[in-house]
Amino acid sequence: MERGRELSSGGKFETARIQFEIARQMSPTDSTLYKQASDELDFHLPMREIERRLHVGDLAAAEQLLAELLTRYAGDVERRGQIEAMRQALTALRNALPLPGSVTVDGDAVLVGVRRILEDYRRRNRRYPIGYRELNTVLPPNRPPLEVFLVAHYEADGSGYLLVLRNRYEQKHTLTLRNTGLIK
Repeated sequence: MERGRELSSGGKFETARIQFEIARQMSPTDSTLYKQASDELDFHLPMREIERRLHVGDLAAAEQLLAELLTRYAGDVERRGQIEAMRQALTALRNALPLPGSVTVDGDAVLVGVRRILEDYRRRNRRYPIGYRELNTVLPPNRPPLEVFLVAHYEADGSGYLLVLRNRYEQKHTLTLRNTGLIK
């Protein structure tokens, strides 16, 4: 059971499903282990998969899984409440995403958010992130404030940086953020 939970937490849903199926098949139907494996297969595993789908932006797959769970647990008030909460998260995410071609973004707000995050990082580490990999840990793509912008260019030497962001829907729309230092 624990192995199945670890696998599902790591996004390996099919392998986890097999683990839970094996646990269920090897247990008497009236045992606690059978009930736990069934609960994992029928409810918790799909809920984790929905969370993962929402996290990566696969809203259609998340919506389909939610519909299946809503049907399966139509009479279960407690489970239905959990499913409804997940559906509300899906709706909020869907409403927050811009439609391609219709994006209007407050570039100044994005720059203020990015600058604040980079300054916080500098206060903690006494330098700015060096390189794209380090920058992506500080400013992950598709997360605020970079929901609509991609990092097009970044150079830093620890005491200063140059950052160019490009709107993923309107390629001509770029934002530049520069903090003086010894950038070459």
